[in-house]
Amino acid sequence: MSKNTKPFSVRARIRSFSFAIQGIKTLFREEDNAKVHVLTAVIVIIGGFYFDISHVEWMLIAIAIGFVLVTEIVNTALENICDYLTEETDPLIKRIKDLSAGAVLISALTAIVIGLIVFIPRIYALFQYI
Repeated sequence: MSKNTKPFSVRARIRSFSFAIQGIKTLFREEDNAKVHVLTAVIVIIGGFYFDISHVEWMLIAIAIGFVLVTEIVNTALENICDYLTEETDPLIKRIKDLSAGAVLISALTAIVIGLIVFIPRIYALFQYI
């Protein structure tokens, strides 16, 4: 059972969304990699419209984009926690940051593989007509 004894409040739910939106704004304001991920996502979305990909392919692309953005947010949060805890060089903090960055790398590589699977056949077919 939850320890939260406060009754449900629509106002509190709306307020929690504003906190989440503020977090997303902070991510894009402070993290250059997040801007690169979004720019890449926009290019992929334009490509999806251009090549008229299927509903299933759109779902895979959406999951891949979300996967990368979520890992970038978690990575940024962990880095901020680590930086808050100490400004000194610490092997454990380095390990935490490296693992977190590795998660972003794996998600980005997964997204690239999905993008290649979806788009390479269409790009290949396009060049067959040229």
